[in-house]
Amino acid sequence: MNLSRLAVLAVFFMMIMSTFVTVPTYNVGAMEGGCVDYDDTNDNGLYDEGEPCYDDDDGGDGRPPGDGEGCMNYDDTNGNGLYDEGEPCYDDDDGGPEPEATHVTMTMESLDKWTVDYTGEMPVDWSNDMREELAGMCADMMGAASGEITEDCFNSWLEMMNSEDDGQSHDDEFRCPPGMDDETCSTMMECSENDSMNMDCMRAMYIYCYENTDSEMCEDFNNSDDEDDGGQFIWGIIAYEAGHIDATELMEEYMVPEFGDMGLGTFPDGEDGRPVLYDVQTFNADSDGELIIHPEFMVEIITTPDFVCGDEQTVDFSLVNNDIVDCQDGSDEQQYDDEGDEINWFDCHDGSEISMTLVNDDMWDCHDGEDEYQEHHNYWYGEVYLFEGDHSAGLTDFDNIENVAFRTSHQEWKDENKTDINYEDFIKADISAGTWSLVTTGSCHTEWGEDDEENYGLLGYDCHGENGNYTNSGPYSHKLEFGSEYWLVNGSINHESMEMANFPYMDNYGNDEEFVMYQNQSFSVDT
Repeated sequence: MNLSRLAVLAVFFMMIMSTFVTVPTYNVGAMEGGCVDYDDTNDNGLYDEGEPCYDDDDGGDGRPPGDGEGCMNYDDTNGNGLYDEGEPCYDDDDGGPEPEATHVTMTMESLDKWTVDYTGEMPVDWSNDMREELAGMCADMMGAASGEITEDCFNSWLEMMNSEDDGQSHDDEFRCPPGMDDETCSTMMECSENDSMNMDCMRAMYIYCYENTDSEMCEDFNNSDDEDDGGQFIWGIIAYEAGHIDATELMEEYMVPEFGDMGLGTFPDGEDGRPVLYDVQTFNADSDGELIIHPEFMVEIITTPDFVCGDEQTVDFSLVNNDIVDCQDGSDEQQYDDEGDEINWFDCHDGSEISMTLVNDDMWDCHDGEDEYQEHHNYWYGEVYLFEGDHSAGLTDFDNIENVAFRTSHQEWKDENKTDINYEDFIKADISAGTWSLVTTGSCHTEWGEDDEENYGLLGYDCHGENGNYTNSGPYSHKLEFGSEYWLVNGSINHESMEMANFPYMDNYGNDEEFVMYQNQSFSVDT
């Protein structure tokens, strides 16, 4: 059932009989016509002679709308957006059907309160339309025959129209259509009550409408392909989960139209691989044996550059403006002449100058904040590969080289109570005597955005900071264990490191069995 239909039915609550009766109750003085009045001098809520209406073209004189002057018009019969003779301005009946006959009964509740019972006899054609609407609801929600309004359906509809909670109408509450299973119904009811459409709700909606294509409730869903509301890829994901489409259809029909071709799985030149910065360290093995590599990617602490004194001496920037002279010429502190005027200053990158008293005061006074001591802890992680031979000049022909070291792990119980384990992650390889190259890689910055044709996707990579981008790089100190020998391999990945545009994807993980924790229980069987 299309929920918007319930809202329409609610507006025309009793339009079912050929001539029917509605009995709304109004207090005397309620607005029935007129215009939106921003200066209601007699406080009756209506436009009256001598009172200004809402006039968007009155030249500031506040006069009622006249020829060529418009007002907020809710029933613009000639479609010109202006108040014209014979047209209501603010019309609280929303242009709905007008009664063919009306009957009014006034009852005095007290000396200062009256109640007006208003009865309208509506046109037959409007009643016929409403009967058709209600019959459709009965068929969709209660399984009635087409065009039939059963007594049960009519009573249910009346109860639904009259149900209220804290003054809030429930005309648009969700009702499960016939044939919907209890689990789906419960999910949809909860979604309606919480006014949400999470993945569970969407999944239940998709599965029901996939199996019930003729359900009126699914009209909007089944026509959703006509107008992309920006979320069609969600339906594609659910359809893929349900096995109704394959991965190719998901990408081509849902993901790419929504997000564009972002180069998933390939790179700008179309070749498989990824751009990296890398560093090569070589070593010699005198014999065959097992090599253990313990990768260690160091935390790099990046601080504000040193302060340059007036005499070219440098001091740590954190010492500037600390009320202690650290520069021999005293330029790291504010200096004054005999009249008390400041005679030195701090130069910002953009050429502006600030007082030395503003340096390291915990507030940015230079545009880039270079007047404050800053400390950044750079945590990074890369990959470690082991290749046979000397590749210190750079990596080239990957058709003839392969990674021979793979990540593995070792776990053992910490104590006899077996309540905790020691865990160690490392890289292991069986190598022979000869020269070997240990290669450490860091990733380049991936740049996304709109191209010249305003398509959002992968633009390229910034490996050397040309665009001021950050790369996944820093120092490393890998520990190598070969028999009884131990040594450290130290180096770093930075913007000056060697670059490879298409570093191939390489398996870096072994296939060791997973370590599990378990407990045994014994029992006996007599027979």
